[in-house]
Amino acid sequence: FFFIPIILMITGGVLYMGQLNSLSVLISGESTRVVTNLAEQIIQGKARAVAAEVKLYLDNNRNLNRGQFYANEAFRAVAVQKVGKTGYTALHAVPDSDGVWRNWVHTNPKLVGFDMSKLKKPMGENFGGFWKVFSHGKAAKESKGYYTWQDKDGSFREKYMVCAPVKGTDFVIAASTYLDEFTR
Repeated sequence: FFFIPIILMITGGVLYMGQLNSLSVLISGESTRVVTNLAEQIIQGKARAVAAEVKLYLDNNRNLNRGQFYANEAFRAVAVQKVGKTGYTALHAVPDSDGVWRNWVHTNPKLVGFDMSKLKKPMGENFGGFWKVFSHGKAAKESKGYYTWQDKDGSFREKYMVCAPVKGTDFVIAASTYLDEFTR
């Protein structure tokens, strides 16, 4: 009479703990998926909003040419905006007559006017994921996706980028940030 109820209670407790653990794993996974989806939408919204702002600025400043974009502080403030904690937007153009993809406004001045295909060597095997998203906007279509980026400390983390075309131009706004800033 004593051992049978204790064995049943222990068995019930073990089963209960297993079910509770399964439920917490399920809730955590679903929460991460929902937050990731929301973060992707926020980044996409930011890219579209900045593209619309750039379009308005360019429509009202028709004499501004791409060589002046970075030097124009007001335009730079429109084209480069924060995304999350460490992310940002940048402006690039579809390939010019030489077939070169160039950034025209970026947080890193070294990348202004830079041929972005030259990132292939420093990015190594991670370049393909980046390039697929970055260069897909050639047909004035929005592109989005994940790629792996190497931090200054040498570690690799996954970034999400959305490239939104600036309507009526050959420019594209790229909004990129680490998704773990949202899912942490």
